[in-house]
Amino acid sequence: MNKDQLIELIESHPKWYQRIELPDGITTPGRDRSRTANNIFPKSMEGNEFLDVGCAEGFFCLEAKKRNADSVTGIDLDTDKLKAAKTFSEVLNLPITFKHGSFDTLDDLGTFDFITCLNILHHVTDPIFVINKLINMTRKTLVLEVADITMGISDIGKKKRSKALLGFWGPLFKILPNSMKPSLLAVDSRARFLITRNWVKNLIESQYLDIENLEFIDSELEHRYMIKASMRNMESLNIISGPTNIGKSQLLSKLKNKNSEALQNTNIEIKNDSLFMTASELQKNPSTKTNNLVMEYDLCRTVLRRYGIYEHDPVLRIFRNTKNINV
Repeated sequence: MNKDQLIELIESHPKWYQRIELPDGITTPGRDRSRTANNIFPKSMEGNEFLDVGCAEGFFCLEAKKRNADSVTGIDLDTDKLKAAKTFSEVLNLPITFKHGSFDTLDDLGTFDFITCLNILHHVTDPIFVINKLINMTRKTLVLEVADITMGISDIGKKKRSKALLGFWGPLFKILPNSMKPSLLAVDSRARFLITRNWVKNLIESQYLDIENLEFIDSELEHRYMIKASMRNMESLNIISGPTNIGKSQLLSKLKNKNSEALQNTNIEIKNDSLFMTASELQKNPSTKTNNLVMEYDLCRTVLRRYGIYEHDPVLRIFRNTKNINV
């Protein structure tokens, strides 16, 4: 595609969402997200398969490929944006796969090392379902950009205060520091889901033990922030399991002290960096980092903790990205 054709494409596009630099000094008139890319991407994406959900014109896909990602996939519902994204990847000679689809078609894509879903969640009908799906698809890093509850509060002044999100409490809530805002997921007058950081923190730490680190990053977009979740990827997991009161804790203690008889009877390989914890301790300290874990697990946990039939024990999610498991 030559310069005149590129200019014609840009002028024919009804609305540009992302600013993309093209050859001959041509740029699309969308928003510059280069600072966001630098905040969320490492300098090299080599060794990562990347997916951008809601990729629009493909800016973050292009940036991931420029950083040498092994493979890059973008998915979006807008066919015009996808057409532009495909054109730009060809013009820039960056091999990227773009697909038409939504959250309903994500299961067909498999798993990825690095996934982004930016400025999308407040538009979906079930954000918890979407978050769960994206976490299950992620092997290493998931980045979400979400709408803060202050987006709804900003409606104050445009409508009667009693109809604005949180009503008369809105202005007070708006000036609170993020650490003091309660755990809250709200729906504003435009049916957008708005989420506080503490709500995200509580959800992840209570339900997703396969996430090792959670980082909040300020977004360059107003009333938004980003969540960067790093998955727990362990080399080995050794589980001492059984019903309550059969000596699991004593065995864990002996293994920690490298008792020769205990080591011989269990055939567990203890490494220099092995960490010894009960399932309850891990749940209380979800950000615990280790590459090799020896964990005591009570088979009666689901009963004692009153997990319902349709619920799960979040501790068992650590199985997901562990290379070697010994029970």
